[in-house]
Amino acid sequence: MHDGKGMLAFPGVVDAHMHSGIYSPLDEDAVSESKAAAMGGVTSSLNYFRTGQYYLNKGGPYKKFFPEVLKTSKNRFHVDYGYHRRRWTRRTSTRSRC
Repeated sequence: MHDGKGMLAFPGVVDAHMHSGIYSPLDEDAVSESKAAAMGGVTSSLNYFRTGQYYLNKGGPYKKFFPEVLKTSKNRFHVDYGYHRRRWTRRTSTRSRC
């Protein structure tokens, strides 16, 4: 608990779909993107990831890939963070992607 008498408090923003690590290495992007997000009022980020050329330049099963994502992310984000992914199937891979 913190006595906030005479102080102002603002709610934080949750960015529910970030792409940390897609255009720069994840270990660098986690720092720079989350710092920029925090400066804009974001307190939590939910980061999209998938295997393949855009994230760690690796493919394969998520079960093998995701522990490295977590290890690389540890102590690098300036905000609370989590990850989400989209499950790709033959059906979803033929649809238009936005």
